Amino acid sequence: MGPPAPVDKIVAKSIVGFQVQGNQDKLGKIGMGLMLRIPLTIFGRPVYEYEGGGQHGNLAA
Repeated sequence: MGPPAPVDKIVAKSIVGFQVQGNQDKLGKIGMGLMLRIPLTIFGRPVYEYEGGGQHGNLAA
């Protein structure tokens, strides 16, 4: 039969949040700081909440 076929390598990464940085003039109402993923989706997209609360975001691909 010969040698076994090579095994596929699968890499998985989990995103728990991201850091918002930038000039406040360009960010507008978006607060600078850490946006943490919460267990909620909107239209199949993950939802993130500002670490201080009160602000939500949705990442569009």
